Amino acid sequence: MVSNAQWWVGGSVGYMYEGENDLTPNNITVAPIGGYSFNEHWGVGLGININDRFGKDVNVFGFGINPFARYTAYSYEGFSILFDGGINWNISQRSVHNVGTTSNDLFVGIKPGICYSFNDKFCVVAHVGFIGYQGYNLGNNGSYNRFGLKVDSETVNFGFYYCF
Repeated sequence: MVSNAQWWVGGSVGYMYEGENDLTPNNITVAPIGGYSFNEHWGVGLGININDRFGKDVNVFGFGINPFARYTAYSYEGFSILFDGGINWNISQRSVHNVGTTSNDLFVGIKPGICYSFNDKFCVVAHVGFIGYQGYNLGNNGSYNRFGLKVDSETVNFGFYYCF
């Protein structure tokens, strides 16, 4: 991503319409991110996730924070392979037919990704999948834990970064 020490900022935004039969057919996500690269291999960052899912009589608003360390394993002609290892903590407030619950989830693990640098200032980063632990506390609806590898369309995201 970078060849020397520098700051970077960026993030991603998204909207998904999931169909009229879904209780929360509209899903809006805003995820700013920033960080500092110490050298061509190591950096640290902090992401914030804001998510709003809404539909008829249902609303789910979530906020999350994601500190991480980034290791860039390989770079060649603008392409880089990277691994973000960190913690992602989210809290969500759900309202279904005016009855509210709060849930928490925690992710600890590694998200592999690729980066393409257009020049010294701009790049695009894509993450695909994760390996690690996820724990969910769903309030009155119980909790569950899982550990493993997950790679599917829900774990893919793209973001644009500006380096300075």
